[in-house]
Amino acid sequence: MTTISKLARTDRPHRPLLGVSGVVLFVCLFLPAIHPCSHDETPLEYPFAWAPYFYGLALAVCAVIGPRLVRLAAHVLRVTTVLFFAGALVLFSFAPGVGSVELTVAGVLWWTLGSGVRERRLAAMTITFAVMSTAWFLFWMVMGGTLWGLWLSFAASIAIGFAGARWFHEIGEVPDEPRVPVAVARTAISGEVVGAFRSRDT
Repeated sequence: MTTISKLARTDRPHRPLLGVSGVVLFVCLFLPAIHPCSHDETPLEYPFAWAPYFYGLALAVCAVIGPRLVRLAAHVLRVTTVLFFAGALVLFSFAPGVGSVELTVAGVLWWTLGSGVRERRLAAMTITFAVMSTAWFLFWMVMGGTLWGLWLSFAASIAIGFAGARWFHEIGEVPDEPRVPVAVARTAISGEVVGAFRSRDT
């Protein structure tokens, strides 16, 4: 792999935006989001609403990891989704309506990520998550009584969506390195070994 190709695969402009917006979204878990009664409340007081914030943290970790460790980034997102599934199942046991919605969202995210290890899948999942979390925060904003923490969460989700779209575009800009078929490679190696023995015998 050439030096230019290595730089193209590791120096991705989306990473700073994804990392910062992911951290900001996670921090919003501890910021005042709604004012239902006489005092401000944070999302930390509502476990069923934790998922977007922890996904923000997971995506920030993926941004730090970078494209060289795609497998590790995929594992981070899979673990986050499994935890999301577990929480949704618990929620479904006493609130079937909300729990079924969260199970559906978790299933869509899992399907988008897929079972393989491909960077394009990670970018697609980032976009999917951003769309869903933006819709989630917009729903609460329309309900009224929202505070600046929820608005910041909404803005961070939009930023994650832009970062995911840029990530997906960057992958298309980087051409894949041509891979030599295994059979051809083995034949070439065998030919070199045989040639080396013949030249030594002569």
